[in-house]
Amino acid sequence: MHLTDLRAATGGPHGSGAVGLHTRPASGAPLVGDPGLHGDAPASTGVNDTGARASTGQQFAVAGRRGDWTAIWYLGRKAWFHNPAAALTALPDDGATLSPRPGAGPVRVYGRALPEASAYPEGVEPEEPRPLPYELRPGQRYVVGDTMPGEHFHAPGLTDETGAASRVIRGRTLWHQIQVGHRTGYVRAADVTVVRPRSDGQPNV
Repeated sequence: MHLTDLRAATGGPHGSGAVGLHTRPASGAPLVGDPGLHGDAPASTGVNDTGARASTGQQFAVAGRRGDWTAIWYLGRKAWFHNPAAALTALPDDGATLSPRPGAGPVRVYGRALPEASAYPEGVEPEEPRPLPYELRPGQRYVVGDTMPGEHFHAPGLTDETGAASRVIRGRTLWHQIQVGHRTGYVRAADVTVVRPRSDGQPNV
């Protein structure tokens, strides 16, 4: 599902390229929460609060439809926005998506795609991946962006204490970049299954 512009949850035009995301398919329902921004508190409609917002150009996997409302997978849960057939807020797309691999359980999301510890040379302390407060659960789908090996730019200065120049450390562990909310995140490729666009031309997003 590729977000176009410019309609609020009530269906009326507004001066923004974003839509609010709700916990239920109703304009009066609470906005979804973003634990990375608010902890257990709900998101708000504040101009700087992106916790329950999807913007023009973002891509999300469809999680359900009910009447004029569409749900997407967003930060590990369903999030609903107004998308009437007579004035679509979002358009179908054919991007690749991913889901947790069968039997893998919840998949953690990370803010960086780092190399495995064994990729770091002697004298360089490995960076430990730290998960964000989001999980992908079985049955959920997220749009895949880039796929890349983990990297770390080791830059203690122009040179380190031995006189060696800064360096890029690359590993073998593959990561997928995903649109997890109003930001991108990374999941280990070994933890998920990727579904490519359908050969019959029909959208799967």
